[in-house]
Amino acid sequence: VGKSYAAFFDDLDRVVQCRRPLAIVGMRGAGKSSLARRIGSDLRLRVVDTDQEFQKKHGDICPFIATHGWEAFRREEAAVIQSCLQEKDIVLACGGGAVETPAVRAMLKKHAIVLWVQASEEELCKRLSRGERPRLTDLPLREEVRLFLEKRTPFFREVSTFTLSAHIPFSRQVPVVQIGRAHV
Repeated sequence: VGKSYAAFFDDLDRVVQCRRPLAIVGMRGAGKSSLARRIGSDLRLRVVDTDQEFQKKHGDICPFIATHGWEAFRREEAAVIQSCLQEKDIVLACGGGAVETPAVRAMLKKHAIVLWVQASEEELCKRLSRGERPRLTDLPLREEVRLFLEKRTPFFREVSTFTLSAHIPFSRQVPVVQIGRAHV
């Protein structure tokens, strides 16, 4: 090393110090939070769900939006994400619509390794039909999912470093992420 690459250890140290948080994006119901918990456990990283972090500070999301509006929600959501991205050893499960905010997209691209969990319209409808999550519109579920897929897919594509299909079992997703993370 001393002869062929004298600066090797300095460069290696810079690479190690340049670790970036792992942010997971995707549609509501795609499995972002579950995957984040699994990756965090396997890689021994802190896991933060931005929706839960928002709720700790501001209470439930739906009443907040009803009182303050979507713009205020997105602004506070962006502040949560910005705060979380200051950490390096973290897996961040972002709210499904976070990528709609230009500042969030810029932060994710600049400061994180971004994993997009893709799920088909059919899979999302199946998962969301269980009724565990509040609806975002008055539209029938399939139309709501289609609307948000069309709106958000370009943003997911813009920010993503890696893409995973929601159909891949967790046992196969996490090794893929570990390999990908080792190469970034």
